[in-house]
Amino acid sequence: MTLKKQQGLSLIELMVALAVSSFLMLGVFEIFIGSSSNDRIAKSFARIQENGRIALELMGRNIRMAGSQGLNAGTQPLSDGINGFEIGHQSWSTRPTELNTISGVLNGTDVIYIKFIDASGSANNLAYYVKDTGRNNDNGKDVYALYQFDQTTGSEQELVEGIEQLQITYGQLLKTGNIRFVPVDDANMDFEYSENEKGVVAVRFSILVAGNSPVLQANDNSTYALAGTYVAPAGTGGAEATHPVDRYLRRVFSSTVYLRNYE
Repeated sequence: MTLKKQQGLSLIELMVALAVSSFLMLGVFEIFIGSSSNDRIAKSFARIQENGRIALELMGRNIRMAGSQGLNAGTQPLSDGINGFEIGHQSWSTRPTELNTISGVLNGTDVIYIKFIDASGSANNLAYYVKDTGRNNDNGKDVYALYQFDQTTGSEQELVEGIEQLQITYGQLLKTGNIRFVPVDDANMDFEYSENEKGVVAVRFSILVAGNSPVLQANDNSTYALAGTYVAPAGTGGAEATHPVDRYLRRVFSSTVYLRNYE
């Protein structure tokens, strides 16, 4: 019986095999990286969605009650049941004295102040605004949040974190029966309610919500349209409101609430 001499791979065959293996490993690595990135984006988006929905619900539920006299059926709503301010404008510097304890509200954002009496007969005087929590996340980024100030108790409560902007317009009922939405600094803005002039009958508000981790490939230089205001990247000249320039995912949430007591 004749034995054949066993031969190994040639140098060229070995180099080809290594090259093919490298390409395969690179493909597997890219798929893993892409899957990991998509997973982080999905988690960030889910968190944004949750925070946005909660913030809209918490604000909308109480704004809808503005002016209510509780169980006093047939009475006129409170004449000062709703008021609004813009931080960085004259309206905030002339705010009611009962709001003077509020500090640190983010410049370029809005504040809404509502009053109503609930079914139990308790007075509710609540202000909503955005400010820095004083905390940093794991990446050293400032954490902003939506806050509620209860004037009747003098207490401030953080409601939802990740809220970077709050912009508000107010729906005025015109004599024609139409509603026009304007910011608080509009020349014809009037919150006062009277029997013959209803004034504000609706509120449209928008929030800008950011994720909690840098998941984008590049910095966010987008300009976002919120209620009555464009929110530009920080550093934009002449911008009325800005957001941080970073790799965090952001989304806008908006809601229009009709004031049942002023309709």
